[in-house]
Amino acid sequence: MPRWLKKTLVGGAVTVVVLVLVVVIARASLRRMGTRELERVTARIDADDAGWRLDAILAARARAAPPPKRNPAEAARRVREGFTPEWQHVRTLRDFGGGYVTNEWPGLWATAWFLQARPVTAEARTAARAAFLRPDLADHGYVALTVPDNPYMTLLPHAQNTREVFEILEVDAKLAAFEGKPDRGVGSARAGLVACRALGDEPFLISQLVRIAGASIAATAGMQVLAWGEPRDDKELAAFQAALRAEADVPYLLNGLRGERATLDRVFEGLENGTIAPGDFVGMAGGSDGKNPLVAPGFALYKGLLPGDRAMALKLYTEMIDAAKKPPHEQRKALAAVKLPDGDPYRIQYVVTKLTLPAVSKVGDASIRARATLLTASAAVACERFRLSRGRWPESLAEIPADVLPPLPPDPYTGGAIQYQKTDDGGVLVYAAADDQNQGIRVNGPADDDPLRGVGRGWKLWPPAARGATRPAPELPFDDTPDASGGVDP
Repeated sequence: MPRWLKKTLVGGAVTVVVLVLVVVIARASLRRMGTRELERVTARIDADDAGWRLDAILAARARAAPPPKRNPAEAARRVREGFTPEWQHVRTLRDFGGGYVTNEWPGLWATAWFLQARPVTAEARTAARAAFLRPDLADHGYVALTVPDNPYMTLLPHAQNTREVFEILEVDAKLAAFEGKPDRGVGSARAGLVACRALGDEPFLISQLVRIAGASIAATAGMQVLAWGEPRDDKELAAFQAALRAEADVPYLLNGLRGERATLDRVFEGLENGTIAPGDFVGMAGGSDGKNPLVAPGFALYKGLLPGDRAMALKLYTEMIDAAKKPPHEQRKALAAVKLPDGDPYRIQYVVTKLTLPAVSKVGDASIRARATLLTASAAVACERFRLSRGRWPESLAEIPADVLPPLPPDPYTGGAIQYQKTDDGGVLVYAAADDQNQGIRVNGPADDDPLRGVGRGWKLWPPAARGATRPAPELPFDDTPDASGGVDP
């Protein structure tokens, strides 16, 4: 062998050995540093929230589960099982409005939809009202979750099914108002708020987003009833108002973030002990093709960074949870201050964190919007109750007696007071005085006649003479009275 070739091979071998030693030593050093940081972060979380891990959260939920007969989640399951196949067609047509409450009666196509929906959904609507207007239902629901080794693969079919229950109650509320039965419509909207309890404090952001959607659907349906008619049952209005206020106080973001932190911690544990294959995780997270042959050797090199990555993820989630514990009007700024270190070498150092961190700011915005929607709706219903008892609108929210309108929390956008003003047409507005910077105002609303467009997030109440008077209500040749068997005769 030529001398120069021998020297080259020996030099190359030495270089490889040195590089391997450097990688091994660096990997071990980074692992030690990451483990120390992980111990520090978890010690802080343990001190602040002893039951923060996923097993503890699931066990606590199981202990607090209501009995099946009082479980809103069980009621939602039974109601959804009673849906006919035709509902899947009808529900695609249910969004007949412009995304906001109006005093105008539906047009021709929406009227045709009503006529189609009424007989097809009669039994389901009756069953849903009966299921969720029971006074003995618990204030939270529970579904036993089957969580696999990779908790991100947990299936939540009940969440989608519950959303359809929200929709059937929305249909019932609007049909009732359309048919000149606003008191029943208010009851159906209240039933929708009760149905929200089916999802309880389920520890996933997606579950909390479905609950937020359900609360907004129910509030909008109830306010649409007031825009089309004049309910007279003060007891039912008071119950609807109380349900709106109770739902507004649900900490959607906090519930979801605690669960997401625990879920991601379980994922890190699975990657560490081998119960989650690196290829399965990478493919699920969308980072690359999980079958790529480079995943395994890449993960072997990365594993030394795993404790530090885990520490960073827990640190970030804990900061977001701290932000979610702040007053609502401070949450958005606090969430924006939580930033993942960016740029090299952080793209590699915290790869799992970067692949899995959700768009928490958007969920936070949805949570604040829901609170504004619910608080202003509860105040608007109190205004309606005042008008029914006094024959006029209040001069201000402060004029409404505390037994009708208990003290309102601050505007979740500004921290100031919920706003109230009379309109030139004899109605009133109740709204959160948000601005377009925090996404509170519908600046680019679907139509120029949206009464809250460019104002804030809230509701308009029309004077009784203007409710449903823009277009004449069509005659409906149907009787919605339950028959002797408890069903509805279409």
